[in-house]
Amino acid sequence: MGKWQAGDRWTMTVGGGVDDLTAGSQRRRGGDVEVFLPQGDSMGCYARAAWNARGRNVSELMATRIENNKPRVAVFLPTWIGDSCMATPALRALRTGFPTAHILGVVRPVVRDLLRAPPDGDERPYVDEFLVYNKTLRGRCSLVRHLRQQECDIAVLFTNSWWTAAAASLAGIRTRVGYATDGRGWLLTDRLRPPSCQASPVAYIDYLLSICQYLGCPVEDRRMALGVETDFRNQVDEFLRECRFDARRPLIVLNNGSATQLERVWPTDRVRELAYRLATEREANVLLHCGPGDRRRSMQVAQEANHPRVVSMGVLGELPIGLSKAVLERAAVVVSTDSGPRHMAIALDRPLVTLCGATDPALTKTYNVPERILDGKVSPCPRTNRLHHRGGGRRYGTHYGRASVRGRGSGDGKPRRRGESCCLTGHRFPGHELVPIRGYLRDGKRMKVTGFTIVRNAVRYDYPVVESIRSLLPLVDDMVVAVGDCADGTRELVAAIADPKIRIIDTEWDDSLRSGGRVLAEQTNLAMRYCDGDWLAYLQADEVLHERDLPRIRRAMEWCWPVRAVEGLSFRYHHFRADYAIRDPLPYRRQVRIIRNHIGVESYGDACGFRIRGRKLRSLPTGAWVYHYGYVRPPQQMAAKMDYFLSLYDGRQVMPGAEATAAQYAWDLATCEPFRGDHPRVMHDRIARKDWETPPVKLGSRWRNHRYWKGLIHKNTRTLRRWARTAMGGA
Repeated sequence: MGKWQAGDRWTMTVGGGVDDLTAGSQRRRGGDVEVFLPQGDSMGCYARAAWNARGRNVSELMATRIENNKPRVAVFLPTWIGDSCMATPALRALRTGFPTAHILGVVRPVVRDLLRAPPDGDERPYVDEFLVYNKTLRGRCSLVRHLRQQECDIAVLFTNSWWTAAAASLAGIRTRVGYATDGRGWLLTDRLRPPSCQASPVAYIDYLLSICQYLGCPVEDRRMALGVETDFRNQVDEFLRECRFDARRPLIVLNNGSATQLERVWPTDRVRELAYRLATEREANVLLHCGPGDRRRSMQVAQEANHPRVVSMGVLGELPIGLSKAVLERAAVVVSTDSGPRHMAIALDRPLVTLCGATDPALTKTYNVPERILDGKVSPCPRTNRLHHRGGGRRYGTHYGRASVRGRGSGDGKPRRRGESCCLTGHRFPGHELVPIRGYLRDGKRMKVTGFTIVRNAVRYDYPVVESIRSLLPLVDDMVVAVGDCADGTRELVAAIADPKIRIIDTEWDDSLRSGGRVLAEQTNLAMRYCDGDWLAYLQADEVLHERDLPRIRRAMEWCWPVRAVEGLSFRYHHFRADYAIRDPLPYRRQVRIIRNHIGVESYGDACGFRIRGRKLRSLPTGAWVYHYGYVRPPQQMAAKMDYFLSLYDGRQVMPGAEATAAQYAWDLATCEPFRGDHPRVMHDRIARKDWETPPVKLGSRWRNHRYWKGLIHKNTRTLRRWARTAMGGA
């Protein structure tokens, strides 16, 4: 189709006749059809509707499929409130194109309450009858059964899901019109190609109107419209009187919620500050709109604002959708995130300021009253969970919202945008930009990161503790090092780093907790008690971070901090054995090394991982690597270290100086592979000082190493073997 601009003309040769499908077009039978795009339609969706209908007279074709003068049209409406509001122009076009039809709306319960009342000035509602369903298997089977009883002539699918087309087909509806998406084209009798444009996305309103154009319905008005029930209007009037709002002051409604995407939610502290300033500086009545899922957050904002003219709707017992419509209808100005209440306010012709953080405003373009859109593009990553992108609206300070309410626009202080790759996976988004949230806390302070580690006998057993601490220092604001009781100069070694961020904590190890490595977890928990950061970054004394990954880790913490559901961040591992060029892929592949503070996290087992009340942490991957050098040291020190280290698990009392030593240590390199990457910069001097011979071993790819696969199977069936031993012992 190419690019289409408003005012362009398109000539198409057809074999038969075609109806006039677009406003301003000229109809020629048996020849060319000249389609004139209406002013403001730059996506070419109406031209695509004409392309779908080429060679056919759609009105005559539909008339042959309808046997009576009052056809029954089943309209499958979208699930969400905002999409259903944007479907009202298409419903109006269907009502105009089929004036005598009985329109049956197949909807969810919330959409039924949204469209139940007719718009002001209309006698008939958009839908004559509603067929409500739920998404369970039983509810879908019930929907098919009731659709069969309705005996509909046409099914119009405003949804793109596969199962709605299947429901219309199983119900025996002879004419099924919709877009051939999600592999459902074979379920439709009239398969339409979705409108598209290379320049910009197609607005959802135009996307649905193209289906109506295909059906021969004239598009006279593309504005959204909703009706409000009288009972809810009276209830809102009574509620505003109970709030003791002055009727002479303007009512400003703030909506901060989203039922689908958490990244659309504005920070609570910004909403609180905006509400307080509107109530004091503008002397307005501020009402915090909320739904059942946002009640607690809305009431918390009203409580923290502590102003008599800032009230939350959460104090009401029930919050039906009709009450929300009545509240928005009363507003002088609405400030909302890109969610359902935003579209409801537009459909009620209310002045609006929209905070778009995670969605493209072109997709939700509307044609009602002008609205001010504060746009900050935050593209969701297709490779990971989208939780870490929450807080797109966090870029906006309170002054942007206040300036827009006063009519001054967003001003010159709009934050700059810069393209970045995904903070967690490194995936780069072509044509999109990511804006980090800079790690602000709820009270406006900067995010604080505290690092911590434990160490004992690092000099005797040649631990790379100095390199480990130095690799972590650029990432943290302060560093806690718990040094156990030892006499080999470990404390002096750590103190020699001479960095003001480091705090050394002297501890004593309890030898009674040696079994199972519990003493390591106990020392880790002790070090955590001295940490006061918002994120805690933990490294063991033989683990090192690469300087290349530090910016990625920092961005991950900044993105994930607003999402309270994220309790930790995990890292991939390089395990080295015997030599810095030999890597073992068999041990644990991923561990959590950054945890959220003040949520009850404790070190687990032998301090290799963390738990919250016995369960694993809800974590996201950072995409960064930890370089583990626990088995790379001279043979004699390796033998002494392993004898002492194993005594922390089997309960033996092996003291430093009494370990078993050997001239050669038997490294197990059967599952190893060559390492061809680069090491952290802090390890270069240590690698250059290597003075022992690596055992001769033939290394190859892990995929052709049968010992690796044998070890992997043995590792992954450990739980099953433990269950089997327990069952046999019980028998």
